[in-house]
Amino acid sequence: MFRVFSSLTVCLSGFILWVIYLANTGSQNPLLALVQQMPYGDKIGHLCLFGSLNFVAILGLRFHRIRYRKLCIYTATAALAVFVLGEEITQVANPLRTFDWLDLSADALGIALANLAAWGAQRRLAASATTAIPPKAMPPETMPQKESIGHGP
Repeated sequence: MFRVFSSLTVCLSGFILWVIYLANTGSQNPLLALVQQMPYGDKIGHLCLFGSLNFVAILGLRFHRIRYRKLCIYTATAALAVFVLGEEITQVANPLRTFDWLDLSADALGIALANLAAWGAQRRLAASATTAIPPKAMPPETMPQKESIGHGP
């Protein structure tokens, strides 16, 4: 299961890098044009793309966390936060782009929501791993034997 999420992380990262390239070079693209026509399309795109990337990356890294003193953070979240902050700051130097606090806020909200979703998924997976195996999934030789009533040996 985790390999699927690792593959999705690579694909989604590539897509986001492609979108950033298009925006940085001023290239016209039907996808970007559609997003620009939608009210708050850019902000929704930031929230959805970086939230989705964070979620699949957390699962792809098997919920790995970085611990520093009392702070515990998903590794994917830390890496993505650094990337997002760097990407937004570099827009100051690009005449085709503009730095926007709302973009950064949408990124942060998407990342935070993905953290909550990943935390919930991690708790759910941990809970399902500790429950008993349902009878249908048990091999026949390990199933409890039914006692027959009224039939003696």
